[in-house]
Amino acid sequence: MAIDITALGQVLATLGGIGAVMGAGLAAASQKFAVEIDPRIEEALGILPGINCGACGYPGCSGYAQAVIEEADVKISLCSPGGASVAEKLAVITGKTPEKTSRKTAILKCVQDKSKGSSVKYEYSGLEDCAAVETLHRGAFNCTFACVGLGNCAAVCPVDAIVMDKGRPQINPEKCIACGMCVKTCPRDVLTLVDFPGKVQVYCRNTKKPNTRKKICPSACIGCSLCLKNCPWDAIEMIEMVAVVHHEKCPPDCEKPCLSKCPTKAILGR
Repeated sequence: MAIDITALGQVLATLGGIGAVMGAGLAAASQKFAVEIDPRIEEALGILPGINCGACGYPGCSGYAQAVIEEADVKISLCSPGGASVAEKLAVITGKTPEKTSRKTAILKCVQDKSKGSSVKYEYSGLEDCAAVETLHRGAFNCTFACVGLGNCAAVCPVDAIVMDKGRPQINPEKCIACGMCVKTCPRDVLTLVDFPGKVQVYCRNTKKPNTRKKICPSACIGCSLCLKNCPWDAIEMIEMVAVVHHEKCPPDCEKPCLSKCPTKAILGR
């Protein structure tokens, strides 16, 4: 079969011409309809740590960078991992007034040593995943508020601030950047962010009847209120018969009488 070279050349030339016209049109359209991006957004993004943890409440660092530049009411202090240094740099870019920020760390609101905690319903052997165990009769511990202890929190920590020891996450507050990723991944809501350095913490959140708590965990807060009665600063409140410390009321020179009065050692200093 013979191929007409001249005709083929004309076809290719025509297609090339169409392509060139369409390309020029697309280029013109892209310039006409281009959305201008504030260069400060890229500058803010370069300042943020890039962990994309979502602690700021936005979808990653890029979302926060755009919001903090474009929205006047978005605070410059929302990046927990970046802390005060990032807030100060964002203040320079945005012109917003720096706010006083406090350093935070994650803590486990449960007894640190599994052997001193809740009794168990069964011995678990299977997938090392806290969320999976939670679906199996609410976990192996009789206390449904207890840390499951399989290390989902340690697995997601981006700075290796959590190590598992004796079936409990041990959190290094010096390394913790308060990104909140461990808090989000915990199926028991037993991890929380608190000010660092802290004063005293109640390592229990069991809201069942006090007698029930005492039977299933020797280290539980039993709602006796001795810590509250012995606090000279009215810094302790009982909520659902569990002690809650209001740290803003704790003076730096407090001798912490609440610690010595707790019969189960559910409240400890840090």
